[in-house]
Amino acid sequence: MKTYKLLLMKDLLPTVERMCGILQCPFAVVDAEPIWQKQNRRVFRIDVPAFHARILDETSALKGVSTEVLLHTWIEQLAEEIAKDPVEGAKKGISAKCAAIADWEALGYIGSEPAVGDLVKRLARG
Repeated sequence: MKTYKLLLMKDLLPTVERMCGILQCPFAVVDAEPIWQKQNRRVFRIDVPAFHARILDETSALKGVSTEVLLHTWIEQLAEEIAKDPVEGAKKGISAKCAAIADWEALGYIGSEPAVGDLVKRLARG
């Protein structure tokens, strides 16, 4: 497992839940929210399996950003997709990318296979 910590708007909690559900990986809100202070942002910790981490790291390297920035961008894009069309937004775009990562891991890929490079290139496009 590899852990990524992201500072996100707290309104994105349902989107993080959905994305982590598709990726089949756990997440947690790791900062305390004091009652007397209405925080707009929260720190989310996402724990991803080794295959997911390798794919995400290679995809972010192709895009020229950190993995945390890639995840942050994907979460915001998924939120936009769902807001535009809740049904179709859950099947296309970022949802499809996350499902592909989970599916490839379920098929037994470990990340060192040549075909995984094609997956990374597909994820990095768009």
